[in-house]
Amino acid sequence: MLDKVIKVSIIVVVLIIGFSVLYYFTIFLPSNERARLEQQARDNKELKFNAILLDRCLEEAEQIHSEKLKNILELGKSCENKTTLDLKGCWEGVNEALYYVDIELQQERNNCFKRYPQR
Repeated sequence: MLDKVIKVSIIVVVLIIGFSVLYYFTIFLPSNERARLEQQARDNKELKFNAILLDRCLEEAEQIHSEKLKNILELGKSCENKTTLDLKGCWEGVNEALYYVDIELQQERNNCFKRYPQR
């Protein structure tokens, strides 16, 4: 009688182990792999979307920079009508404006890269 109980217990243990292995390879691993692939696809989509937004942000910064440069050039043209005393101050103002516009462009580019990071 005890032999039968031991045999049945061994069979039950082997079946439990077999079903556990079957579950692991047929259900758990595929669902885990599917979840990993879905996350990877979402990450790739986000990177592509960020790349598009980054390009737009950089283009907008360049466009604003170009408009400011155009305004500064107009200011430079007005320097031509100044007297000798005013001319130096006028061109210093133009140079200073150019300097700050370039700094603003660099800051805006950096902001774009912070807002839309690329891995």
